[in-house]
Amino acid sequence: MLRGIDDGDPAVLDVIEPPAIGPGAGYTKEDLARDLGIEPVDRALPRAVSAYADAFTGSFWQETERAAGEHAG
Repeated sequence: MLRGIDDGDPAVLDVIEPPAIGPGAGYTKEDLARDLGIEPVDRALPRAVSAYADAFTGSFWQETERAAGEHAG
C-alpha cells in the first residue's frame, strides 16, 4: 500500500477514493468565498477553489499514507 501511494500506482490509488469535497459534499464555491471572507464574484475565487481542492486531496493522501505506515508498524 505504502509503495503504491509513493509510486502513484493506479491499482492502489483507485482503490481508495478521497472523500467528496465541493458541491457533491454540500460545500459550494460560495461557501468557500464566505469562509475566506471574499465576495463570490471575486476574480480570485476560481484559483482559490482549485487550491482548496488540491490541498484537501493532498492532505487526504498524506493522512492515508501516515495511517497505513502506522498500521504496517
